[in-house]
Amino acid sequence: MVHCFVTSKPAGHTFWCSFIYGHSNKKDREALWQDLSHLATSISMAWVIMGDFNAIMAIEDRVGSPVKWGEIQPMRSCMSSCNLAEVKTMGRHFTWTNKQDGAARVFTRIDRVLANSQWEDIFTTAEATYLPEEEFDHCPMIMSCYRVAHQKKPFRFYNMWVTSEHFIPPIQAHWSKPVHRCHMFRVIQRLKWIKADLKLLNKNGFSLVEADNIKTHNDLVLAQNALHDAPMDSVLASVEKAANEAYRTAHHNYLSFLQQTDKLQWLQLGDDNIGLFHMSIKHRRRQNKINSIHDQEGNWIQTSDVVQQAFTQFYSSLFGESMTNRTPVKAAVIDQDDLLLFCHGDVTSFQLMLEGLQLFSAFTGLQVNPSKSSIYCCGLSTHDKNIITGLSGYNIDNFPFRYLGVPISPKKIKQGDCNMLVEKMVARIKVWSSRHMSFAGRMQLEQGGLGFRNLALWNQATVGKLAWAVEKKQDNLWVKWIHALYIKNKTWQLFSPSLAASWHVKHICKVKRLCTEKLNDPSWLTDSKYSIKGMYIKLCTPSERTQWARYIWNRLSIPKHRFSLWLALLDRHKTKFRLHQYGISTDNLCAICGSAPETSAHLFFECSYSLDCLAVVTD
Repeated sequence: MVHCFVTSKPAGHTFWCSFIYGHSNKKDREALWQDLSHLATSISMAWVIMGDFNAIMAIEDRVGSPVKWGEIQPMRSCMSSCNLAEVKTMGRHFTWTNKQDGAARVFTRIDRVLANSQWEDIFTTAEATYLPEEEFDHCPMIMSCYRVAHQKKPFRFYNMWVTSEHFIPPIQAHWSKPVHRCHMFRVIQRLKWIKADLKLLNKNGFSLVEADNIKTHNDLVLAQNALHDAPMDSVLASVEKAANEAYRTAHHNYLSFLQQTDKLQWLQLGDDNIGLFHMSIKHRRRQNKINSIHDQEGNWIQTSDVVQQAFTQFYSSLFGESMTNRTPVKAAVIDQDDLLLFCHGDVTSFQLMLEGLQLFSAFTGLQVNPSKSSIYCCGLSTHDKNIITGLSGYNIDNFPFRYLGVPISPKKIKQGDCNMLVEKMVARIKVWSSRHMSFAGRMQLEQGGLGFRNLALWNQATVGKLAWAVEKKQDNLWVKWIHALYIKNKTWQLFSPSLAASWHVKHICKVKRLCTEKLNDPSWLTDSKYSIKGMYIKLCTPSERTQWARYIWNRLSIPKHRFSLWLALLDRHKTKFRLHQYGISTDNLCAICGSAPETSAHLFFECSYSLDCLAVVTD
């Protein structure tokens, strides 16, 4: 790793830059992850890293060779702890190939550019372009920063306008005006009139929504300070009330603006969300911005005006510039469906199924696409497989395969088969831009507080409801099937599954036994109602109430401060003493005074700098 300090010539921006060449051996790369994690603790400004990491971060980063979860986790965990996110990329997705022939060819994405939020705030239009590899095995990469083009913004309706008293009158006035011609023209013409008035409304009352939020907040603070100096002054009380009402309105409009701009589901956590939504808006705009493109001749265009012309020329050549045929749009006569067909494992059954499929195609006009169809079979001989492929023209593929994103296999699904689902869940979580949030922010977004749920016990309480349903003989097909196939004339409370029973029945019986042992009472099976939440509370080990909780979790302290104090009392701060135990830090000495191990007690009560701060505060 080469780590250096960079100053850009055009604007004079300064940042840290690290160039990486990761070892090809997984074990030898562990030192790189430790070095990066240690380096991140000492960097508080813009930072970007780039190079050949020889590691992947997602299942889609390699084709031609299987991907294991153990290959993904180290780099992903390191980048998450360093608060680094991938810079927007263009060009080739896979950056390395082994140059082999046929099925032995492997493509993988091991070259990356990652940066922290401070660097992305400085270089908002940064883009990493991966060029064709040509005679090399790696794709060359070019980092580009484009000029910010100031263009006319399109009209956008903001929900905050509805709160204004000047919103309804112009709409009523324009909608009552007589307009001739067709219904569609009437709607469009009236919307044009309304748009002009809404623009004027936004300019006069909402153009400085963020500034109004700050100004009204400052006015409220000044009014409250004055009222505290003279608590019995009725005039100041009226001023404080008016300032409070003005701030509520301005703050509501500001939060509504952020919510609509970011297009995310709003979390009812007040001011704690503002930083998150600002970062999410910036990230979304960076990803949606198109700074460069290949035109129809294959030329690489990087100027905003020419990029727009390239889009216009492409769609003009594709659809034309005018509509000559104005006949009514016909309903679609062709449909697309995903279909799974099953038959016995013999040639005769397959022939009958194929004939039925051909008859269906003849009547409906729907045809099977052989290139997108596959055959999966178990226990068939090579001779029968050859006959089946010859009859159908489809290829024989191997288990597991994915249908609607879920792995399908005749055997028990392994952890590696579900990695794709995990990847999609992680991608959905990234929509919230959680990597830009602090550790405290992520924890405070959990249920609106620190109420972490023990998922193992919650799952146990959920499965317990199935055991309760079997005991109560609920009127559904699944319960009747369990009684008819397994329980029969036996008592469910004493029932023990055989070795031949399915995994699901064995697991339900296991949970039934664990819940009974934990509660030391089987009566929960015969209760008239079952509450998953109630069972979860019973399964949780009761914890003692601390004496200091009411001093921390109160409304008088700042959320960030009480969270930090909570970590300090539990001794869970990421001090160098704890990081050194995990091998992340090279030493455990205090980063401020360097005279003693950096523990929570030392930082707050023993460090010379902390003592000086306390002396200043108490004076």
